[in-house]
Amino acid sequence: MKALIAACLTVFLLLSGAGRAAEGPGVQDGSGPEPPVLTKAVMCEEIRNGAPYRPAVVFPAETEQVVCFSRFDSIHEETWVYHNWFHRDRLSRRIRLELHPPKWGTFSRIQLRENDRGPWRVEISDQDGRTIEILRFSITD
Repeated sequence: MKALIAACLTVFLLLSGAGRAAEGPGVQDGSGPEPPVLTKAVMCEEIRNGAPYRPAVVFPAETEQVVCFSRFDSIHEETWVYHNWFHRDRLSRRIRLELHPPKWGTFSRIQLRENDRGPWRVEISDQDGRTIEILRFSITD
C-alpha cells in the first residue's frame, strides 16, 4: 500500500510541475521570463535626484515641459518599454526606454508648445505592445 501511495504522489508531483528542477529566476511555466513589475508611474514637471518632482495631473500652459516617470522592479533581463504620448486621442510621440535588471527607473518628456492645451495621456506599454498603465493629465490656461 505504501508503494502505491508513493507512486501516486510521484505522478502527482510530476504532473503538477512541483517535481521539476528550478528553471532560474523569473521563469514561469516554461513560457519565458516574467514581465517587469511597474511599481510607480507619475506625471511631473521634472526629475530631481532621480525622482519625480512636482507631480500633478493638471499643468499650467506656462509649464516648460511635462515628464512621465516610471519605475520597474523584478526585471530579470534587459528589456524595454514604451511611453506613448497622446494629445486629444492622437499619438504625438512614441518613446522607447530601456530597462536593466534588477530594478530601473526611467522617464520621457515633452516640451510644451502653445497649442498643447487640452487632454493628454501616456500609455506605458511593454515591448510586445501590451498596455501596462495609462496616465491622464491636462494642460490648462
